[in-house]
Amino acid sequence: MKKYTILFLLAFLTGPAFGQIMKGFVYDKETNEPLAGVNITYKRITGETNGTISEADGSYQINLPEGGVDLLFSYIGYENEQVPVVINRNETKTRNIFMQVKANLLGDVVVSAGRFEQKLSNVTVSMDLLKAEDITKQAPTDLSATLNTMPGVDINDKQPSIRGGNGWTYGVGSRSLVLIDGMSALTSGTGIINWNIVPLENIEQVEVMKGASSVLYGSSALNGVINIRTKRPSLTPVTTLRAYLGIYGDPDNEEYRWSDKSFWKEDKYEVEPFLRKNVFSGIRNPIYEGIDFSHARRIGNFDVSAGLNMFTDEGYKKQGYNKRFRAGGNLTYHQPMKDGNLLNYGFNVNFMSDKYADFFLWRSPKDVYEPSPIANMGREANTFYIDPFFNFTNPNNNTSHKVKARFYYRGDNIADGSNSGKSITDILGNMGTDVNAITGIVQNVQNGDYSMLYPIIQPALQGDLNGLVNGTTNLLGSIFPTATTADYCDLLSWVMKRGIPSSTSDLIPWLSNAINPKADPVTIDKNYTYYLDYQFNKKWDNGTQITAGATYEHMRSTSVTTGNHDSDNAALFFQYDQRFFDRLSVSAGMRAEYYRVDDFLREADTKIFGAKVPVKPIFRAGLNYQLADYSFIRASFGQGYRYPSLTEKYARKDIGGVGVFPNNEVKAEKGVNAELGFKQGYKFGNLMGFFDVAGFYTQYT
Repeated sequence: MKKYTILFLLAFLTGPAFGQIMKGFVYDKETNEPLAGVNITYKRITGETNGTISEADGSYQINLPEGGVDLLFSYIGYENEQVPVVINRNETKTRNIFMQVKANLLGDVVVSAGRFEQKLSNVTVSMDLLKAEDITKQAPTDLSATLNTMPGVDINDKQPSIRGGNGWTYGVGSRSLVLIDGMSALTSGTGIINWNIVPLENIEQVEVMKGASSVLYGSSALNGVINIRTKRPSLTPVTTLRAYLGIYGDPDNEEYRWSDKSFWKEDKYEVEPFLRKNVFSGIRNPIYEGIDFSHARRIGNFDVSAGLNMFTDEGYKKQGYNKRFRAGGNLTYHQPMKDGNLLNYGFNVNFMSDKYADFFLWRSPKDVYEPSPIANMGREANTFYIDPFFNFTNPNNNTSHKVKARFYYRGDNIADGSNSGKSITDILGNMGTDVNAITGIVQNVQNGDYSMLYPIIQPALQGDLNGLVNGTTNLLGSIFPTATTADYCDLLSWVMKRGIPSSTSDLIPWLSNAINPKADPVTIDKNYTYYLDYQFNKKWDNGTQITAGATYEHMRSTSVTTGNHDSDNAALFFQYDQRFFDRLSVSAGMRAEYYRVDDFLREADTKIFGAKVPVKPIFRAGLNYQLADYSFIRASFGQGYRYPSLTEKYARKDIGGVGVFPNNEVKAEKGVNAELGFKQGYKFGNLMGFFDVAGFYTQYT
């Protein structure tokens, strides 16, 4: 009896023993590049399953039961490869697998909709893709020009607007969030996008998510997200170099011309392109030129990439120039791991020096290419950031942990330009007077002679508003006989920059200094930002997936315009995704966010069970159902919000009661978005594509 028991136990223990091994590499069939993260599983008739995942170099090794199994290789965006395997006891087999990119419609892979990779056809919100080759065909000088060609996206004065939801907040914040590899590209402090920071030379694809997206991405994703994904190195080194030159034509209306044929020779342009005065000396009109360089490769377990961009644009508008130098790169180390786990860490780094200006108000109807002096938005700045990251994936329990951080610095100052400002003598000369005449009037008033002011004083004392307006108009007409509205704007801008005297006794010295002004001291606005983001992801075999995490940002800003401030922003987010019957995708999520500036600790005030808490909660939900092979219907609802930038809250510029004043009581903006959409793919011979139609409702406060 004992003998049979021992034999039975031995048979039980050795029957399912996994002494058999299959190993090899997984490659892309077209490029022969190794594929990391390929799911490798098998299933026996008995229902027994097991699996692993390919390493960073594409290698895999899996223990198999003795006998026959069907080994399945699956990777998002690729056709599944099913390999029947018959393996003997203690045998080791080696086989390389070559996987084919899916030729099916709507098979593109995106990450923005849920912070994880999924097929474009399965997302529950409206999303458009812009591929690198589509950008290259248009030869843009920055990404904003190409984005303007996408449906539902408008770039007005360099401000992104999705589905008309941006309004107009020039230079003080964006209601559409712009990301580079999941990290905000908005300028800290002002909250605007400087398109110079986007590495145009190294873009893989751009994902535009339409509608409120604040649950996953927080403030500024009020009406959508533009996520720019950069290329990742492959085994084959790739180097690209692009040089370009553009020439601006003459305005159709000759009256609008603001420069003559020798303008560039006299150093009247604010920026000078490379080789402008020798190789391109024969070009009389304004030009722009640029050079892009990028290199990427895999060296052992390291991914290395670097990029360089130089660009100069003299501009077809006066004070509409741009000059930038940008250099950056990425270093990623793939740590060899046991048991199929994936671990990589590294950093992205970027430095940019730029000088740029633009305007949104022209000087006059006859000077449409010249800026109004009160709308000069020129800046010159140096920007640096470094983004360390850490990613760990455990395929055995389908979990992943991602940590991203950032240190950001920006120092900038207003760039008036040597040719942008006019002297007080030029301004008064255009208005038909001079400094001596103004000084004489001031001296008469100081000596008690108010006769010149009687046309104003008398109606003011009588409460005659029309008389006051007419008297003021006549008085100004006598002092400035040839002045136009644009000339008054020149004078107003000049006074705004230099202030006004505090008393009549200070007026003469002030005018004396105005004739021979001292050089303005250079003041640099500085911004320091520290950011940390943690994300956890878990998948189950039944199609359930959760994404959760936390973010924290601390910002410290010193500025002449807004003063010195610091802020904290912290948030928790959670999203649930479920795939039913391989046809229905359901998604729901929420976010709770806290924000404070200085001692103003309650930027949000929400009632929860009767108690007020300084946290902003928001929600979203959506579904996507596959009606047929290439037919999908979707519906979604989402909330969004945007906290005011420091510039909106604290900007100050006044000339004795007229100007811009701070208001730290300004509240966060909020909005909702609901939509119903339908996507249909088509294929006629070699012609493939899809059309997408959506009806949506948005409301902003």
